[in-house]
Amino acid sequence: MSAAAGVDLAHDLWMARRYDDAIAQSRRILELHPETRWAYNLIGYCYANKGMYREAEAAFREFTPDVPPSASLQIAYVRAVAGKRQEAEAIIAGQRKSRSPAQASAIPHCYAALGERGGALDWLEQAFSQHDPHLVWAKARPEYDSLRSEPRFVALMQKMGLAP
Repeated sequence: MSAAAGVDLAHDLWMARRYDDAIAQSRRILELHPETRWAYNLIGYCYANKGMYREAEAAFREFTPDVPPSASLQIAYVRAVAGKRQEAEAIIAGQRKSRSPAQASAIPHCYAALGERGGALDWLEQAFSQHDPHLVWAKARPEYDSLRSEPRFVALMQKMGLAP
């Protein structure tokens, strides 16, 4: 199996909340194609969503080994779901100052995990205004499960043509 096809399958399994299957698929891809670092990102999110926070952080560090944990929005997400609010907020604050367009689609995960629906929706709307390509998965991402009943989220999905 090609690396791209394998990662796509792992991605789909993650979106289907089949975390153990997604982790297993990602590990198979890493065995065949060790250079495919994106698999670590999927493993990290799966572990975080399973409540395995140490394992999630370890996977995210493998995904971006040159990025210190204090600058990683993936690490901020893990700390947010783990209930480490102050640590997550400190990372988010540092990343908000960077003004990178990529932050617009990564910061909402953190705010949603912190229970800050308004902040998450503000950043999702900003990502939409920037035509962020990562939003194509917003309707299915597990990180946004807490937002699905929010009228602003529903309206955003409608604007994107992803309404139910």
